[in-house]
Amino acid sequence: MRGLRVALAVVILSISVSSGLADDNSPFIYFATQDPFTEGLPTKNDVFVFGGVFASGAFGDTINVFGADYTDNYIIGAAYGRDLVDIGAGFVLGGVTGAAIRFG
Repeated sequence: MRGLRVALAVVILSISVSSGLADDNSPFIYFATQDPFTEGLPTKNDVFVFGGVFASGAFGDTINVFGADYTDNYIIGAAYGRDLVDIGAGFVLGGVTGAAIRFG
């Protein structure tokens, strides 16, 4: 297990170092001001649905999806979001409201 952690740390650090090897005139931080995969105005509304099962341990215990100790409790929910103000530089101010039901 320790060898896996060391290998993961080496991969993450090598990726962060290699991204810093861009030319000297490039900025260090990039902001996405345009989405190259969409055309026209972006939608201002979004709806998403989520659900799942609870586990008896902490979040770290659920990393092993097939070996986690799941309970008989479930959750299902939905949320609605609305973009209100475009504040520039790729950022938008908005709000989200939602509801969820826990059962089991």
